[in-house]
Amino acid sequence: MAKKRIVFYSQHLVGVGHHFRNRQIIRALADEYDVYFVDGGRPVPGATLPVSVQIHHLTPVFKDLVTGHLTSETGYDIQTVLKTRKQTLNSLITRVCPEVFIIEYFPFTRWDQRHCKDWREVLEVKWRHLGLTSASCSSAQVG
Repeated sequence: MAKKRIVFYSQHLVGVGHHFRNRQIIRALADEYDVYFVDGGRPVPGATLPVSVQIHHLTPVFKDLVTGHLTSETGYDIQTVLKTRKQTLNSLITRVCPEVFIIEYFPFTRWDQRHCKDWREVLEVKWRHLGLTSASCSSAQVG
């Protein structure tokens, strides 16, 4: 029997503590499931995963600690970056068709949450036919 597929979306805007915790969770999941790890933050040196985990990097975004704004190192405006990220995530979800989509997005409560649209729109479009919808941006639960 084929393993169930999990897409695990991880977004760190500041710090990397959650990122390393996510990788521990993914290591445990990889024993039982086909795991697709979507990394939305800046690269973290020394953060490794089992070879069975398929890693997909979105264009990194992060919080500028001086301005407090969401930003990217690409030189493109943030809306263009978010649009590209949404298209990449949409393509992955379409191709993988996961049974489970886990979202670990830190920090939810400290920052403006308008940037959550890149995954929320994907959920709303892709899973509408199943009668599922995404919950609020701060506590998305699809089940």
